[in-house]
Amino acid sequence: RLAGTEKKITLAKGQNLNLYVMEKDLATLKFSNISGQAIITSVISVPVEPAKMAANSSLVLTRTFYVAGKESTSIGESDLVKVGLTFQINENLQDGCYQVQDVLPSGLKPVSALLYPGQDTDFYHYPYQIDGQKVSFCVTKNSTNKNIYYYARVVNQGVFKAENALIQSLASPSIFTLSPSSEVNIK
Repeated sequence: RLAGTEKKITLAKGQNLNLYVMEKDLATLKFSNISGQAIITSVISVPVEPAKMAANSSLVLTRTFYVAGKESTSIGESDLVKVGLTFQINENLQDGCYQVQDVLPSGLKPVSALLYPGQDTDFYHYPYQIDGQKVSFCVTKNSTNKNIYYYARVVNQGVFKAENALIQSLASPSIFTLSPSSEVNIK
């Protein structure tokens, strides 16, 4: 029974039922006349509020956008944008891979061909994954260069929010921090 509506459901062995219930209706959800074994799993989605997240002070991550070699969040329609991520991992943190994940604002798309004639070669970390607007790297606290660079191109004009980039231990996901968010203006 859910929100005053009752339904009888019969499941064969191995079948499952997915119910999507709004929070306001959750108190009205009732099960009765269950025969056999039932397992209930609930998943609750909530928006992430970076200001309320317990980031780790032993990690630091900043993001900078560069246009024509200068730091800028004002981007022209034909500009090639260099994205810089700078990280610090405190010596007291555990060894292993720390994932650095950046999601470009909607007006930009990562350039997947990392090197081409005439481009600078200050790449010390290469992405292990580019998925849509998300670019992911693996770094360690012993990385000699604490800078990550990659390029993006313009796909839409407008003012876009650049969400927080993330650095997180893959071995202990509770060890993470976020970069500050920013805004880019593509003309």
